Amino acid sequence: MAFLKNNIYLSGKTSVFFISIMLLFVMLNYSFSFANSEKKHTQHITESGHAEGVKIELETNPVPIEASISTLLSFSLLDKNGKPLKGITISHERILHVVIISEDFRIFSHVHPEDFGEITQKMINEAKFNIKYTFPKAGRYLVAIDAAAGEKHISRLMYVDVKGSPAMEPPLECYAFEKNFKGYWVKLSVSPKTVNAGVETELRYNITRDGNPVTDLETYLAAAMHLAIVNKNLSDFKHTHGLIPGTPGEHPMGHIHGIFNERFGPDIVAKVTFPEKGTYNIFGEFKHNGKVILTEFTLTVK
Repeated sequence: MAFLKNNIYLSGKTSVFFISIMLLFVMLNYSFSFANSEKKHTQHITESGHAEGVKIELETNPVPIEASISTLLSFSLLDKNGKPLKGITISHERILHVVIISEDFRIFSHVHPEDFGEITQKMINEAKFNIKYTFPKAGRYLVAIDAAAGEKHISRLMYVDVKGSPAMEPPLECYAFEKNFKGYWVKLSVSPKTVNAGVETELRYNITRDGNPVTDLETYLAAAMHLAIVNKNLSDFKHTHGLIPGTPGEHPMGHIHGIFNERFGPDIVAKVTFPEKGTYNIFGEFKHNGKVILTEFTLTVK
């Protein structure tokens, strides 16, 4: 009996030991998987674009990103030593511009940390800024960031993959140059008429409503229009600005632009050089009667 009891006792200890090992293994495996999951949606953008030595890190919560669930996007701007970037300044009335575009071009958003609360000195010191965004559909999204530090303009591209449902539809392509956007009839003219890569192109927007030219447009974030231009495979992105015809060209990107005192319209122009041939979607935002109107055109570049 003593042997039997002792044997049972030893078996119990052995069972506890093996159960503990298995639990530890499961916990470690879970932590490892979670860490990998976190890393999957933590983007490190290395030196490129206009500002050398600047890196932007993106962290998301939750991970993975799920469609229709509010997601916190945290952007950290770092110098070449991995320290918080100093000298971040306001550009076009905002500390950071975040443009989100779906790969089917049916979803577009232009958001800023200021949309969710006051910018604090702590945020500036840490060079870390947050936005909240709910991705409507599953699929791939381009996340473009524009900022300024001193005389440097910082422009970066990131990509996030969103899980869940509903899924995205086939890419949206409409080559019409006259469209209705929320009651505004917008006509896009290009010069030269054949758009070639590497050659400066003028984009001219003409805006009417109820058959009448709109001559009391308002500035939106210190510009006549904000334009986001992206090619079909999401590999090239440009955030530029429209001008009132006849006014001097805009300052280098990254500077604070002057605010127009007078109303203007119905025309807005922008100068763009497309880097390579292909299909580009052009999203333009203008403001009238306190509302921001989003336009979208598709252009072929040869």
